[in-house]
Amino acid sequence: MEKILEKLYSLHRRGIAPGLERMQEMLRQLGNPHLALNSLHVAGTNGKGTVTSIIASVLREAGEDVGIYTSPHIRAFNERIRVNGTPITDEEIIELYHKVEPIADQVGATFFEVTTVMAFLKFQHSTTSCSIECGLGGRLDATNVLLPRVAVITSIDYDHREWLGDTLEQIAKEKAGIMKRGIPVIIGEPRRELRDVFVAKAEEVGVQRLVFLDDLEWDYKLLEHTYEGMHLELRIGSTSFRDLFLPFHGEHQVRNLAIAILAVMEYFGYDKASVYTDAIVRGVARVKHNSGLYGRIEVVRQEPLVVIDVAHNPAGCRALAATIRNRPFPARWNVVFGAMRDKEIPAMLKELAPIADRFFLASPQQDRAESTERLLEICQKLGLVATSMRTVEAAVTAALNEGKPTLCVGSFFVIEEALRALNSSQD
Repeated sequence: MEKILEKLYSLHRRGIAPGLERMQEMLRQLGNPHLALNSLHVAGTNGKGTVTSIIASVLREAGEDVGIYTSPHIRAFNERIRVNGTPITDEEIIELYHKVEPIADQVGATFFEVTTVMAFLKFQHSTTSCSIECGLGGRLDATNVLLPRVAVITSIDYDHREWLGDTLEQIAKEKAGIMKRGIPVIIGEPRRELRDVFVAKAEEVGVQRLVFLDDLEWDYKLLEHTYEGMHLELRIGSTSFRDLFLPFHGEHQVRNLAIAILAVMEYFGYDKASVYTDAIVRGVARVKHNSGLYGRIEVVRQEPLVVIDVAHNPAGCRALAATIRNRPFPARWNVVFGAMRDKEIPAMLKELAPIADRFFLASPQQDRAESTERLLEICQKLGLVATSMRTVEAAVTAALNEGKPTLCVGSFFVIEEALRALNSSQD
């Protein structure tokens, strides 16, 4: 297994190469397994992992065998490809890789392309429905070979500017590239100024139906908020849910919940939505169990309080800070922070600054990671109190030793190493 993963990860040297030609050729030689998938396709800057997972969980509670494809992983590669929430086994990874490898070498496929084809092959014979998260952008993303039952765009914000553009309109246009003729599209992005981008693309390709969440009358009432999550009432149009438990935190997650439920209602048929109300309620409450999703403002320890979050762009950090500065959370935190070089690090740190007593800076063990020296330099320019640490593990240990609430954030890779440190500290 280690040799297979080494071969897979070595494909990162091919970098990011937008375009669908390599995907189409690999899939053609493998019998086009993606065309057999009954899928929902989810794109967006933030929230797409959560929406993908809620959709999958509800479908599971409705009796489907559900494939879930998300990226990146946190603990193990296997997490990227799951059926009914269970990651594929090492043996399955080996088998799938050997099927794809010769063709991948032939066409020069990238890491994400190979992984995506492996997922489609796995799902072809083991699922009745799939919830597929887009990787980067939409128009040229490897997953965009799909012909889904429903397409979803969660949000638009600044990220991956070198690939997606420098303006929100350019980024929205790339995300809108997942729209296809005859397929309904759900839009969760609330900005009115981006609406024309989506409408123009929908008219160009001839989508079946274009539904903006904020065109519907929807609202919610928070009943109770604990470390475990939120109890709330939710209304979307004429459909009401009296007591939903959402095991996440924050107003942004309520919006993600509404987007996911709207996508599921589109999938089932709006006239049948009432039939699936119980499945929706159960699916939302059991989303972590049914999908394997974690790392979204998640309390992993209470004494002292430790929260992990995979926010890795300014908008994600803004939503995180807005959430954990309010009850039931304390107002101030020690923040373990690391990020990739291609991220908007000063903007991320500015968003986190109002909740941070001190930043414990660390560089995860990734080639793309920003150095602690550079992170410290940025913090000093921003006037932030910060300490440079040798590793993420050392940063977590130092933060915990102060006995204060600790937040780990900035990158999936930071969370991976932080969880490893937290687990070893409990052994």
